[in-house]
Amino acid sequence: MVQGRPRRRHRELHHGPLVHHGGRHRFAAADPGHVLPSCIIGSALAGALSAAFGCTSPAPHGGAWVIAVIGNPVGYLAALAIGSIVACLILSLWKKPYQEA
Repeated sequence: MVQGRPRRRHRELHHGPLVHHGGRHRFAAADPGHVLPSCIIGSALAGALSAAFGCTSPAPHGGAWVIAVIGNPVGYLAALAIGSIVACLILSLWKKPYQEA
């Protein structure tokens, strides 16, 4: 525990951009009907844009570690940003506003 919080939460915050995505499961499990389609659409768009921009990667994985070896890193980051924004927008439109109990 770190100041009353589980250590796992701290690990998830810095592992996400580096490749490890274990923290996403609780969000998808809480509302799979909205979260999963949003993520799938955003990821598909990012992948399509990455291909359209001619991005290449010799690495068999993603994350911040591979930016240095990506062919067309600007296009890669643009595709990542656009796909992420679209996924967030779709999810924000589908989700109901938070109601305090």
